[in-house]
Amino acid sequence: MAPLRSTRAARGFAAAAIFTLLAPLAFAQSGDDALATCLAQPATAAEAESHAQACSAFLARSGEAPDKRAAALTARGFIALGRNDNAPALADFNAALGIDAKLELPLYGRAVAYLNSGQAEKAIPDYDRLIAAHPDNPKLLVGRGDAHNNLKQYGDGVADFEHALRLDPRDDEAMNDRAWALARMGHYDEAITGYDEALQVATSGRTLVLANRCEAKAMAGRIDAALADCEAALKLAPGSADLWSARGFAYLRGGRLAPAMADFDAALGIKPDDAYSLYGRGVARLRSGAKTEGEADIAAAQKRDPKIGDTLREIGVAPP
Repeated sequence: MAPLRSTRAARGFAAAAIFTLLAPLAFAQSGDDALATCLAQPATAAEAESHAQACSAFLARSGEAPDKRAAALTARGFIALGRNDNAPALADFNAALGIDAKLELPLYGRAVAYLNSGQAEKAIPDYDRLIAAHPDNPKLLVGRGDAHNNLKQYGDGVADFEHALRLDPRDDEAMNDRAWALARMGHYDEAITGYDEALQVATSGRTLVLANRCEAKAMAGRIDAALADCEAALKLAPGSADLWSARGFAYLRGGRLAPAMADFDAALGIKPDDAYSLYGRGVARLRSGAKTEGEADIAAAQKRDPKIGDTLREIGVAPP
């Protein structure tokens, strides 16, 4: 299972609240149709594109007040972030902060975009500033904890998740991500217990928790129990390449090479460039004696993600 490949655009401030908070910054009641559309909460992908175009039309004007420009840049940045287009989102958030470095919404958006784009080291200072201003916001703590996790600073991540859980004991994201860190630290029993607790309160996040518990059980050598969790997750989301890959790694850790390769093939049928599945299939092929094919898969995976070998060694997956 790949590490924390989830989008954080709604963390810290509710997505709808972001647009509500933007409106006063831009004096949206000025009768400016382009600005009003730019700042309105989009309900669909098509609306989001239309709103982004309105933002661009407004920003193309000259002579607009700086606070209005900052609001339009922030709104367009969050629309891009919702599409997981992190580079343009970062450009807009940085431009808004260039107008006023004290603005919290573009600062928050930038932290999320840094985290989503693999620049966790840049996300942490932004989260630090936000948490200093909002110490009782558990979602900001979860975001910073995820940044620590992605930097393999697992102890710091666990501290943030535990702080978040003191503020909101039913935060299933904090439970899940704390357990994920504990598994990386080798505390498998504690991690599995954490996933058990997350499943008691999780709703939309149940699939991820099941997949992560599958991984932790596989890391602990409980292969049959791990497979049961991965299969339960696949029943909820059979079209997810990540879940087929997760079960493939469980099979691989159990030495069941044929079903592992079949699951990696299924994952690659959905997401052909997935480095995790390519690397996993490469390891399975090497272990089964298919040296040329296995080495080709691993080379392709490393081309897509040069750090993939180090990442998977953490969960006990390496070439023979």
